[in-house]
Amino acid sequence: MTAKVAVWNIAGFKQISDARLANQVTGLAILDAELVTLVEVKPFAHMQRLIDGLEDCGCVYNSVMLPQASDLNIGILFKEGVEVTNPRFIDGSDLGDPTRRKAMVVDIKIGKFDATLIAVHLKSGRGAAEQKIRDAQCKVIGAFIADLRAQSREDILLMGDFNMIPGE
Repeated sequence: MTAKVAVWNIAGFKQISDARLANQVTGLAILDAELVTLVEVKPFAHMQRLIDGLEDCGCVYNSVMLPQASDLNIGILFKEGVEVTNPRFIDGSDLGDPTRRKAMVVDIKIGKFDATLIAVHLKSGRGAAEQKIRDAQCKVIGAFIADLRAQSREDILLMGDFNMIPGE
């Protein structure tokens, strides 16, 4: 069995109009992925708007999302039959700053494939200060991944918006 997984930054930092919602629903329905990591889900209730719109298109999805300290959330949208369990944050991945997003972790099972999925939304900005923050966030997330691997966890998906350009 193959599975389609995807990431989409839905740009929730701007208000999502009904027209944008309709475009997002259409895009997700065409994508037809088993699992989609959504970045910048705002407001929190927008995830349910997406699920309702997808249902109107004949696509049945569920979601998992934990509220971030900031108002931009990371969520996992997934089809019926896909298991997404044990949602949690990576401690310290916001570097102790509540204006930053913590990396979210879930355990997934798609058919016979099971994995740990890590969803990220790293600090944006192109300056040296922002790069330094992203580097520090990556070190925390990397240590978490190294710990998983030390526990014999082989299948790890790292997905999200890294806010990086090639070479960073």
